[in-house]
Amino acid sequence: MELVHGISTHFIQSKKFKTNKIAVRFTAPLSLDTIAGRMLSASMLETANQMYPTSQDLRRHLASLYGTDMSTNCFRRGQSHIVELTFTYVCDEFLSRKNVLTSQVLEFVKETLFSPVVVDNGFDSALFEIEKKQLLASLAADMDDSFYFAHKELDKLFFHDERLQLEYSDLRNRILAETPQSSYSCFQEFLANDRIDFFS
Repeated sequence: MELVHGISTHFIQSKKFKTNKIAVRFTAPLSLDTIAGRMLSASMLETANQMYPTSQDLRRHLASLYGTDMSTNCFRRGQSHIVELTFTYVCDEFLSRKNVLTSQVLEFVKETLFSPVVVDNGFDSALFEIEKKQLLASLAADMDDSFYFAHKELDKLFFHDERLQLEYSDLRNRILAETPQSSYSCFQEFLANDRIDFFS
């Protein structure tokens, strides 16, 4: 169901599971200029927000929501780049207080998207540098995986579009070049202009 132009909701009803899931998906055309900023923005959203300004504060709050789990993911689908935030939590019917947890999780989704930790028109620099180092380390670990490496080499042979061939060294350099301000600007851009889908 389209709420307004570019923003849609999708409800998938099921009684088979003891958990609910809310996913927020941002989709934009794949661009080499924004891929690093989008990846770092996703990492920052998962780390802290103004209400919970440290990773420890945020994790403690998630634990208080009956062990709610939050994760982010960035991936390519065709010629689109997708940033996805996923929130998984216990179904209200299994709790002593009914119809409360979903509202609390939705409030947390709102805080995550609209109240990131911002200083001087950019993400908090200390948190940003930590997330940048972790992203680079994760990328290096992926390249040590022979299956992943082979997959990337096949991409170079199969695709003629340089956006789809993206090499490790190029992505690494693009991540290194990102600043708290450039990544925050990228975040504002995808919040304002991406196609947004809510899944529940």
